Amino acid sequence: MIDVLSKIGALVAGALIMGLIALTVADVAWRNLGGHSIPGVYEYSEVILVAIVFLSLAWTQKADAHVSIDLVTRALPVRLDRIVRGLGVAVALVVLAWMTVASIEAAGESWTTGEYRIGLSEVPVWPARFAVALGLCALVLQLAIGLLDILKRPGGR
Repeated sequence: MIDVLSKIGALVAGALIMGLIALTVADVAWRNLGGHSIPGVYEYSEVILVAIVFLSLAWTQKADAHVSIDLVTRALPVRLDRIVRGLGVAVALVVLAWMTVASIEAAGESWTTGEYRIGLSEVPVWPARFAVALGLCALVLQLAIGLLDILKRPGGR
Protein backbone atom coordinates (compact mmCIF):
# COMPACT_ATOMS: atom_id res chain seq x y z
CA MET A 1 0.00 0.00 0.00
CA ILE A 2 2.76 2.47 0.94
CA ASP A 3 4.53 1.68 -2.34
CA VAL A 4 1.42 2.77 -4.23
CA LEU A 5 1.14 5.95 -2.15
CA SER A 6 4.84 6.69 -2.73
CA LYS A 7 4.50 6.15 -6.46
CA ILE A 8 1.40 8.34 -6.70
CA GLY A 9 3.22 11.10 -4.81
CA ALA A 10 6.17 10.85 -7.22
CA LEU A 11 3.88 10.90 -10.25
CA VAL A 12 2.00 13.94 -8.97
CA ALA A 13 5.34 15.64 -8.25
CA GLY A 14 6.45 14.86 -11.81
CA ALA A 15 3.24 16.31 -13.23
CA LEU A 16 3.73 19.40 -11.07
CA ILE A 17 7.26 19.78 -12.45
CA MET A 18 5.85 19.76 -15.97
CA GLY A 19 3.20 22.29 -14.94
CA LEU A 20 5.83 24.50 -13.33
CA ILE A 21 7.93 24.36 -16.50
CA ALA A 22 4.89 25.34 -18.60
CA LEU A 23 4.04 28.16 -16.19
CA THR A 24 7.60 29.48 -16.28
CA VAL A 25 7.79 29.32 -20.08
CA ALA A 26 4.46 31.12 -20.36
CA ASP A 27 5.63 33.79 -17.91
CA VAL A 28 8.90 34.36 -19.78
CA ALA A 29 7.08 34.53 -23.13
CA TRP A 30 4.47 36.91 -21.73
CA ARG A 31 7.20 39.09 -20.24
CA ASN A 32 9.04 39.25 -23.56
CA LEU A 33 5.88 39.94 -25.57
CA GLY A 34 3.95 42.10 -23.16
CA GLY A 35 6.64 43.71 -21.09
CA HIS A 36 5.47 42.33 -17.73
CA SER A 37 5.08 39.04 -15.90
CA ILE A 38 1.87 37.10 -15.44
CA PRO A 39 0.53 38.14 -12.01
CA GLY A 40 0.92 35.44 -9.36
CA VAL A 41 3.37 33.19 -11.18
CA TYR A 42 6.07 33.73 -8.56
CA GLU A 43 3.69 33.01 -5.68
CA TYR A 44 2.18 29.93 -7.33
CA SER A 45 5.68 28.65 -8.17
CA GLU A 46 6.61 28.72 -4.48
CA VAL A 47 3.56 26.66 -3.52
CA ILE A 48 4.16 24.20 -6.38
CA LEU A 49 7.85 23.76 -5.47
CA VAL A 50 6.94 22.83 -1.90
CA ALA A 51 4.52 20.18 -3.17
CA ILE A 52 7.11 18.80 -5.61
CA VAL A 53 9.72 18.36 -2.89
CA PHE A 54 7.54 16.77 -0.24
CA LEU A 55 5.42 14.55 -2.47
CA SER A 56 8.54 12.91 -3.91
CA LEU A 57 10.30 12.16 -0.59
CA ALA A 58 8.81 8.70 0.04
CA TRP A 59 9.54 7.42 -3.46
CA THR A 60 13.09 8.72 -3.22
CA GLN A 61 13.48 6.84 0.07
CA LYS A 62 12.04 3.66 -1.43
CA ALA A 63 14.42 3.92 -4.39
CA ASP A 64 17.33 4.55 -1.97
CA ALA A 65 18.13 7.66 -3.98
CA HIS A 66 18.73 10.15 -1.17
CA VAL A 67 22.23 11.52 -0.91
CA SER A 68 24.19 9.39 1.52
CA ILE A 69 27.79 8.85 2.50
CA ASP A 70 28.80 5.40 3.65
CA LEU A 71 32.48 6.14 4.22
CA VAL A 72 32.27 5.18 7.91
CA THR A 73 29.61 2.48 7.82
CA ARG A 74 31.29 0.73 4.89
CA ALA A 75 34.30 0.07 7.11
CA LEU A 76 32.22 -1.32 9.98
CA PRO A 77 31.60 -5.00 10.58
CA VAL A 78 28.29 -6.12 9.09
CA ARG A 79 26.48 -6.45 12.42
CA LEU A 80 27.63 -3.04 13.68
CA ASP A 81 26.79 -1.49 10.31
CA ARG A 82 23.23 -2.79 10.66
CA ILE A 83 22.95 -1.43 14.20
CA VAL A 84 24.23 2.02 13.20
CA ARG A 85 21.91 2.18 10.19
CA GLY A 86 18.97 0.99 12.28
CA LEU A 87 19.63 3.64 14.93
CA GLY A 88 19.91 6.32 12.25
CA VAL A 89 16.60 5.32 10.69
CA ALA A 90 14.95 5.08 14.12
CA VAL A 91 16.05 8.61 15.06
CA ALA A 92 14.90 9.93 11.68
CA LEU A 93 11.58 8.16 12.16
CA VAL A 94 10.95 9.80 15.55
CA VAL A 95 11.85 13.29 14.30
CA LEU A 96 9.84 12.91 11.09
CA ALA A 97 6.83 11.49 12.95
CA TRP A 98 6.85 14.59 15.15
CA MET A 99 7.16 16.80 12.04
CA THR A 100 4.27 14.92 10.42
CA VAL A 101 1.94 15.53 13.35
CA ALA A 102 2.89 19.23 13.42
CA SER A 103 2.38 19.46 9.64
CA ILE A 104 -1.05 17.85 9.80
CA GLU A 105 -2.08 20.35 12.48
CA ALA A 106 -0.67 23.26 10.43
CA ALA A 107 -2.48 22.06 7.30
CA GLY A 108 -5.79 21.87 9.14
CA GLU A 109 -5.32 25.32 10.61
CA SER A 110 -4.32 26.72 7.20
CA TRP A 111 -7.48 25.25 5.68
CA THR A 112 -9.82 26.57 8.37
CA THR A 113 -8.31 30.07 8.47
CA GLY A 114 -8.02 30.41 4.69
CA GLU A 115 -4.31 31.17 4.88
CA TYR A 116 -2.83 32.70 1.78
CA ARG A 117 0.53 34.03 0.65
CA ILE A 118 0.70 37.78 0.29
CA GLY A 119 2.27 39.02 -2.93
CA LEU A 120 1.09 40.35 -6.25
CA SER A 121 -1.66 37.74 -6.02
CA GLU A 122 -3.28 36.14 -3.01
CA VAL A 123 -2.33 32.48 -3.37
CA PRO A 124 -3.75 29.89 -0.96
CA VAL A 125 -1.10 28.16 1.13
CA TRP A 126 -3.15 25.19 2.31
CA PRO A 127 -2.41 22.99 -0.75
CA ALA A 128 1.32 23.21 0.01
CA ARG A 129 0.72 22.52 3.70
CA PHE A 130 -1.33 19.43 2.85
CA ALA A 131 1.40 18.29 0.43
CA VAL A 132 3.98 18.64 3.21
CA ALA A 133 1.82 16.63 5.62
CA LEU A 134 1.04 13.93 3.06
CA GLY A 135 4.65 13.69 1.90
CA LEU A 136 5.98 13.43 5.44
CA CYS A 137 3.36 10.83 6.35
CA ALA A 138 4.36 8.69 3.37
CA LEU A 139 8.05 9.14 4.21
CA VAL A 140 7.47 8.02 7.82
CA LEU A 141 5.69 4.90 6.60
CA GLN A 142 8.47 4.21 4.08
CA LEU A 143 11.12 4.65 6.80
CA ALA A 144 9.21 2.30 9.11
CA ILE A 145 9.26 -0.35 6.39
CA GLY A 146 12.97 0.29 5.90
CA LEU A 147 13.63 -0.08 9.62
CA LEU A 148 11.73 -3.37 9.69
CA ASP A 149 13.83 -4.58 6.76
CA ILE A 150 17.03 -3.64 8.58
CA LEU A 151 15.87 -5.46 11.72
CA LYS A 152 14.78 -8.58 9.80
CA ARG A 153 17.97 -8.80 7.72
CA PRO A 154 19.88 -11.87 8.86
CA GLY A 155 23.30 -10.26 8.84
CA GLY A 156 24.00 -8.94 5.38
CA ARG A 157 23.99 -5.32 4.32
